Amino acid sequence: MIAWLAGTDIGLLDLRTPTGSIRLGRAAASGEVIELGADDMQPDAALVAAPSVGVFLHAHPMRSKPLASVGEQVSAGQPVGLLQIGPLLRSVDAPLAGVIAEVRVDNGQTVGWGEPLLALQTIE
Repeated sequence: MIAWLAGTDIGLLDLRTPTGSIRLGRAAASGEVIELGADDMQPDAALVAAPSVGVFLHAHPMRSKPLASVGEQVSAGQPVGLLQIGPLLRSVDAPLAGVIAEVRVDNGQTVGWGEPLLALQTIE
């Protein structure tokens, strides 16, 4: 599977079953495929994934303030970013209430469907 993934332009492959999961991603500098384990994600963290392909924007193009910043508390359904798909802007919403723990994608970066954009620390 690693050899196959190395020959593609897939940045992250996340396979999950009820009994386990495997995550394979690319090292940023070398492009080498590496296995990502559970230690690579904070406990009780949820990922906000790209709902489509496009260019991820932290803020609306007409505004300078990001929709959500690290450390900010957000509610379920609240916009935390935007995906620009040609002239269309599509909202990226928090799947659940939490605190933004990490922004994983740079502003203006092209992303693929399902790519992790932000990590949320869940609120209990």
